[in-house]
Amino acid sequence: MLKSVLRGAAVLGLIVSTAQALNVTTWRYDLARTGQVSETQLTTANVNSSAFGKLYSYAVDGYVYAQPLYLAGVTINSVAHNVVYIATQHDSVYAFDADQSAQLWHASLLDAAHGAASGATTVPASDVASSDIVPEIGITGTPVIDASAGILYVVSKTKENGAYVQRLHALDVSTGAERGGSPVTIQGAVSGSGIGSVNGSIAFQSQWELNRSALALMNGTVYVPFGAHGDNGPYHGWLFAYNAQSLQVTALWNSSPAGKGNGLWQSGAAPAMDVVNGVSRMFFATGNFFATGSASPNPSPPYSSSQNYSNAIVRMDLSNGGLTVSDEWTPFDQQALSASDLDQTSGGVLLLPDQSGPTVHELVQVGKNGRIEVLNRDNLGGFNTSSNHIVQEIGGQIAGLWSTPAYWNGRVYFWGNGDSLKQFSLSGGLLSGSPVATASVSSAFPGASPVVSSNGTSNGVLWSIRSDAYGSGGPAVLYAFDATNVATLLYSSAQNSARDAAGKAVKFQVPLVANGKVYVGAQGEVDVYGLLAVAPPTAPTPTFQPAPGVYSSAQTVNLADTLASASIYYTTNGAPPSTSSTLYSGPFTVSSTSTVQALAVAQGYNPSSIASGTYTIGSAPLINFSNGFAQAKGLQLNGSAVNTDDSRLQLTTGAQSQAGSFFFTTPVPIGAFTTDFTFQLSGTAPLADGITFTIQAAGPTALGSLGGGLGYGPDTPGGTPGIPKSLAVKFDLYNNAGEGSDSTGLYLNGASPTTPAVDLTSSGIVLGSGNTLSAHVVYDGTYLYLTLKDLVAGKTFSTRWQVNIPQTVGGSTAYVGFTGGTGGLVASQKILTWTYTAQSSAPTPLAYETENLPAVSSGPVFRTFAWSGFPDGIGTILDSTKVGDSVTFTVNVPQTGTYDLHVTAKDFNIRGIWQLAVDGQNMGTPHDEYSPAESFQDFDVGPIVFGSAGNHTFRFTVVGRNPSSSDWKLCFDVIKLNPQ
Repeated sequence: MLKSVLRGAAVLGLIVSTAQALNVTTWRYDLARTGQVSETQLTTANVNSSAFGKLYSYAVDGYVYAQPLYLAGVTINSVAHNVVYIATQHDSVYAFDADQSAQLWHASLLDAAHGAASGATTVPASDVASSDIVPEIGITGTPVIDASAGILYVVSKTKENGAYVQRLHALDVSTGAERGGSPVTIQGAVSGSGIGSVNGSIAFQSQWELNRSALALMNGTVYVPFGAHGDNGPYHGWLFAYNAQSLQVTALWNSSPAGKGNGLWQSGAAPAMDVVNGVSRMFFATGNFFATGSASPNPSPPYSSSQNYSNAIVRMDLSNGGLTVSDEWTPFDQQALSASDLDQTSGGVLLLPDQSGPTVHELVQVGKNGRIEVLNRDNLGGFNTSSNHIVQEIGGQIAGLWSTPAYWNGRVYFWGNGDSLKQFSLSGGLLSGSPVATASVSSAFPGASPVVSSNGTSNGVLWSIRSDAYGSGGPAVLYAFDATNVATLLYSSAQNSARDAAGKAVKFQVPLVANGKVYVGAQGEVDVYGLLAVAPPTAPTPTFQPAPGVYSSAQTVNLADTLASASIYYTTNGAPPSTSSTLYSGPFTVSSTSTVQALAVAQGYNPSSIASGTYTIGSAPLINFSNGFAQAKGLQLNGSAVNTDDSRLQLTTGAQSQAGSFFFTTPVPIGAFTTDFTFQLSGTAPLADGITFTIQAAGPTALGSLGGGLGYGPDTPGGTPGIPKSLAVKFDLYNNAGEGSDSTGLYLNGASPTTPAVDLTSSGIVLGSGNTLSAHVVYDGTYLYLTLKDLVAGKTFSTRWQVNIPQTVGGSTAYVGFTGGTGGLVASQKILTWTYTAQSSAPTPLAYETENLPAVSSGPVFRTFAWSGFPDGIGTILDSTKVGDSVTFTVNVPQTGTYDLHVTAKDFNIRGIWQLAVDGQNMGTPHDEYSPAESFQDFDVGPIVFGSAGNHTFRFTVVGRNPSSSDWKLCFDVIKLNPQ
């Protein structure tokens, strides 16, 4: 039977033993990741809403993705404490007294004492082109503790002087200080020809790699796995092995040395470990593969570190701190799984206790496809092209897992995405073919990783955190079920939400159960639950008036608490409040979009939960999927469109001859609007065919043809029109009719979305790169503007089309959404996020009077002059005499974004033709100021994207003159920038 080697250790002079208190030093309690923990205080009899509830909360400085950890009897400042350790995305590690609401120490891994450079920050989510982890990236993976040495190992991610750094820290559990030789920068390289290879070597890239899987510790070695942020950047799956004492790398492994991908995520699960016949072994799952050459995604015996391991369960031999692949299993349909983005690594690996059947050592794992896989750990089964040669496979009984199953007393528990918690029996090494019990509670994405507390084989309580409200700002919900029959609900924090509501949900959170208490990580806090009789009451949570929401003007906010003796402390910058924050003494004004958080404290009460609310001042999106599509409420999905792939909505799923669409089911105003969406077109090249953003009046079920029709129109020009009364902007991957394999364009009334087209090649944007792309689309009533960005490569493209959208669709409102198609070639075509905001008026333009701008002439006189035709009566002239003469203005642009650029001037019969260059790049075509008589002219230069705020150069150069003009002079009045 497997036993944890990380529990119950005592450290002389550091950790003092506490009766019946067991340490929790690793993710999901033990190396097998069973999720079972010894617990004598919490029982099926006392875990109910009358006797059990929320005791207090710990306020912390960021989201808590990592599972909290627990040590009993740690001596801190000469006093023994039971301690809970909490890591946050703000790169902080906290130690709290586990038995009361008291902070013992706080270590910021952004300061010099912990190795960071001056000015270090966490990494903004926008820097990795992903909204998977928001709003900042710091500590994501669960740390691990060496109880015998008194060291907590944790990985931080920082941004320092424009560079990205990941470090492994060894913190003293009593003080939070770095131990000798700590921290170390995570870096290394392997031989390979895959993405990012330089001269046959692939280096670890800190910006794009994510330590999502928890750290693991065994035999004096710390193991650190990596995946990526989405599928962005030149990423690979990486696994580092560090000597726990010296923090020197003892081994390094890359899962895709001849390609891209195969990340190690497991929705936060740590690699599972065992020891058989004296050999220490590790098991984990890898993600899907992106080919960059001719290399196979699948390994074959004899296994080596030069092979790719796609959608695999890998067994590593850990002898002497090494990482040697000793066996693996790959699904027979892994190619189809990769094409559909159905990763195996969405779920963690569970090692079962020794079984009585023919297979003694087994593991259970489930990926996005929802198939339960039972494997022989001693012979995983390898890769077969027609079927999976494993112990047992059960399909169609559960949904895909973005979590890890749990084990207790002959039972295995699964809680899938969009599914209910389900219990299977285990006998002779085989699971029951269907659930023996199903809970009444279901969860949208991502499901949950349950854990079981028990006193041996009795009083089994299954605990789980429902976190599917993570994108909407709703609370986490703690559940407790009878582990012998999960159809019996013992407790829910929603049963008495006024008393027990947890903080805002964080996806993938796993509860910590230790010594009679349950700890739930959330946004900016960790909530502590236990038996109510042993704790003082908790102060009521403050309330807001008016309620947080969207308002067109500034709001006066009142805070209140039902406990008269309570003092309320608050913040307006989104930071967690404490007693050091502003003390509420009366109403205050919120004049711009702000997140207000409030905390109530009172004598004889534990501090309240943190109340949080965002006041949005200004226009609100009519459609808001800014956190993705974990829930597709309000959308009609048609054809091949599905939202089963985590929080992304797939238009096509990597299969041939597909057409898919989805539309918001309520028509929205289209007279003027802004819409933003991010998307990703991925798979193994060559890809096909592409997607569209579509506005149409045909109805929410509208769908065009497959292939080059992109789910919108016919495959080739001249074919039968597709969606009528419509407009579509395409993003095209394949050359069907001369449009090229990297193009955009505007199409009306179901026309073939092929030609005419705009080639994107010169912009550096490659639609089929697999990178996350963002589209910013603005319609001002006359022009439809598109700004397209590759958020990974940093490339930008902008264009516009003149179009009357209401006239085209036949009304002032219409259905908006997306379409996509594949033919003989395929792609996984995903929309990641989407917002749509109707505009009642255009933004105020920025107007720069040229007489007030800094200006430098190339030689000719540059002067001001008066003319009654100018709105303010004054303008400027360059007395140019030849081609090449120029004047350069310095314009301060206050913020980044897309603008429509106009230049006003006085045209006359002595004028020349100018070409404008902004920051050295020509804008559009030349403009002729010649006119036979004096006239005021507004030159429409077109859209421009500013990637940085501050000063920019506008150079006007004489490039010719009209044959009727008698001179070369240039005139200027105003440079106008209309925000889009």
